[in-house]
Amino acid sequence: MAVTDFATRRMQELYAAGPFSRFGTQFAVDGVSWALALVVAVVMRYEFDVVQVAWIPLAFVCVTAVIAQLVAGWIFFLYRGRHPFGSFAEVRSLFWAVLFTASVIGVPTVLFGTEMDVPRSTVLIASPLAFVFMGAMRYLKRLLVERAVIHEDGVQKALIYGAGYLGSTLVRRMRTDRRSPFVPCGADRRRPAQTQCASGRRPGCRVPRNASKGRTRNECNCANRHDRSR
Repeated sequence: MAVTDFATRRMQELYAAGPFSRFGTQFAVDGVSWALALVVAVVMRYEFDVVQVAWIPLAFVCVTAVIAQLVAGWIFFLYRGRHPFGSFAEVRSLFWAVLFTASVIGVPTVLFGTEMDVPRSTVLIASPLAFVFMGAMRYLKRLLVERAVIHEDGVQKALIYGAGYLGSTLVRRMRTDRRSPFVPCGADRRRPAQTQCASGRRPGCRVPRNASKGRTRNECNCANRHDRSR
């Protein structure tokens, strides 16, 4: 699809620009998520009557949330490259960052929201929305990054023996590391009765989705050639 190809090209350009551009863009997405969540929360609180919304105090709360998210993201290593994208470790850090930001803006809103013309329930509604928005964008980023990876020349296809947790982790690492000298062409469960390869020729061979550009027949041929060389 044209939209997917465009997003993939943009992701490749973003990664080529360096880590500062990648994590800066990620912070910008998180900031927009907080602002959008707060606006939606206030509009929902007033039953979609935007005339009652006090936009200037709401803008101040949004700016405060963005600054707090930057501090929280730095504390919990969201913008410092510690966690793999789309991993459970990143989601855990994201949860604590959202909780920290919600506390920073939630306590003053509950105490002084009436004086600021901001509903006191704003942060309570906005926090889960912001968390969902950020998580969805990270999942989308993970899909685009995996699609955008272009391995270097001379990469060799490899057959992974063992399709458990370690094998799946190894396959994912090889698929997402552009400097990896190997690209997975399949995974052997060592249990022929469970599954078959996509071509039906290789019992016990499970081909990972999008494991390589060739797919299916080339991957099965890779597994067959490996068996003949044993």
